[in-house]
Amino acid sequence: MNIAVAALAFFTGCLTADAWTGAQRRGFQRMRTVQHYIIKQDASRPPIDRTGGRSLYLDPEDDKRKICYDAVYGDESKLNVLVLPYLYTPKNQGIASQIEAFCRKNDFSYVCADYAGVSKSGGRTEEGTISRWTSDTIKLLETVVTGKTVLVGAAVGAWVMIRVAMERPDLVAGLVGISCDPDFTEELLWANLSEEDKNAIMEKGKHEVQWGNNRYEVTKNLILDGRENLVLQDGPNSLPIKAPVRMIHGTADEEVPLSTAMRIMDAVQSNDVHVTILKGMTHFIEGYSEFQALIKTLDDVLEAAELNVFDLRTPASG
Repeated sequence: MNIAVAALAFFTGCLTADAWTGAQRRGFQRMRTVQHYIIKQDASRPPIDRTGGRSLYLDPEDDKRKICYDAVYGDESKLNVLVLPYLYTPKNQGIASQIEAFCRKNDFSYVCADYAGVSKSGGRTEEGTISRWTSDTIKLLETVVTGKTVLVGAAVGAWVMIRVAMERPDLVAGLVGISCDPDFTEELLWANLSEEDKNAIMEKGKHEVQWGNNRYEVTKNLILDGRENLVLQDGPNSLPIKAPVRMIHGTADEEVPLSTAMRIMDAVQSNDVHVTILKGMTHFIEGYSEFQALIKTLDDVLEAAELNVFDLRTPASG
């Protein structure tokens, strides 16, 4: 397709998804730059500082709301990538470092933050909830990047990314979930705790429990807030997520059953959903081949997300 013709069709709203599928890659990349510019011009936000760095802060003077994050800025015409870590895991861990290296190599902007109540973001463990982590993620997307972003969520991070995609589809280009565990507080944790552990959580405000092969400090706030953020209760096509979704799940995950990924696939309204099952992978990505699968999956969703952004018939696009 001639680029001038494609540009005219784009601005008049006449270009279909099928037409983009057949476009040449070089022409598509040039058009993506135009589209990304439109998103930024429409956003009523101040210019961002694209210097980047380690352990930057949003609201550093407010101990109750500050967020500590890392940012690497690449080509502004490309989609961004934001990583949401495992439960209570600091931002500087295996998944984040692998994705940061991928983003640096391919000139994508990259962001990863410590959750509230974790590491350098500070605060008490009791302050960490799905609602808080969701609102903090939205604030990061509104403040430190421009345009749309692919969210990569590990375990509880996948729950947060789903909530973000539901609340702010205008900010989200695609989703990558690893060992996804939405609703885990109610379905996987609370449902299997002893009455002694349940009482300790509710009476003390927090209590350490065994889940899978690990011990976690579970708070009353996390349990109660989780009940307000459940996403898998209403069955097929109940989640208004139109963006492409990719998930990776291990057959040896000792914390979350594979059926959870299948339920997410059924629940989201997007038809572009893939689940990769890795034999022998536990709840945590650790081996070389597992990290290779993650990077391949991220690369795949970035390409699918670029196409999805151009489908003007998709309510969540542009």
